[in-house]
Parts: sequence; C-alpha cells; structure tokens
Amino acid sequence: MATSNSFTFQADKDTLFATTVQIIREAGYAITETDNVGKKIVYCVDRKGSFGGRYEATINVSGTENSASPSAVFNMKVAGLHNPATGSSASYRKFEVELISFVVNKLSERFQTVTSSTKITYTANKGSKKGWLVLLGIIGLLAVVYALGGLQFLKALLSWF
Repeated sequence: MATSNSFTFQADKDTLFATTVQIIREAGYAITETDNVGKKIVYCVDRKGSFGGRYEATINVSGTENSASPSAVFNMKVAGLHNPATGSSASYRKFEVELISFVVNKLSERFQTVTSSTKITYTANKGSKKGWLVLLGIIGLLAVVYALGGLQFLKALLSWF
C-alpha cells in the first residue's frame, strides 16, 4: 500500500526543497537519495512496535511557471516496504498519513499553503486470490472434460464387444 499527497506552497522550489531536506535531517531520518536538479528526496523510516516495518518516502518539489508570485508543488509518496501478510492495512495507511502530515505540518509553519492536498491511496493487487480460484476452476473443468472423454472412450470400446 502507498499513500500520496500534493500541496502547493507559496515559496520558490529551491527554498522549499532546501527546507524539506532540513526538516528530514532534523527529524533524524537518513536520506538515501537526493537530486538537486530534479528536486527529489528519498528516505526510509523504520516503524517501531508490533506492526513495525520499513517505509520509503519519496518527495518531489517542482516550481510553477508563469505565476506572478513564486509557488512550488510539493508531492510526497510513502510506501510500506513491509510484509503485507502481517498487521492491518489500516494501521499501515495511518502511519503513512502520519509521515506525510509530519513534513507538511513543518512546512506549513514556514510557508503559506496555496491549495489543499490531493490524497491518493494505492492498494496492493488483490487479484492473487481470485487468480488461484480461476486456475483451480480451469483445472477442474479440464478434469471433468477428461473424465467424460474417458467415459466416451470406454463406451465406444465396450460397444465393439
């Protein structure tokens, strides 16, 4: 599962990017990847507790062109790198939202928000169980056809005697 939010702040993209890097470092998170040209930051967070796990946060900052006042679009996506068989998806999603809210709240203390957030939640592929059922149904159908074909063969064989 992954959660993504977008905000537009009244600041230029370079200032917003540098401030975001500072907030992440002050929080004690190790940044694993930065791209100053593309304004991209990637870092990992380990969640403690019974529903622990590792999460990867990806932040992109882009400037808006043709604007009278400087503004920058801030997008943050958090994806759990955990075993989906353990814990509840609601618990993971809650933690993902908390990670995004932490950074956005810190940025909101320094910059004015121009637009509200857009939330997008990605879910894991739920088709795997359905796929197994379809596969088992096909195998069952083939077994029935084979059995009926075998009966027809025996019937034809016995009719010769």
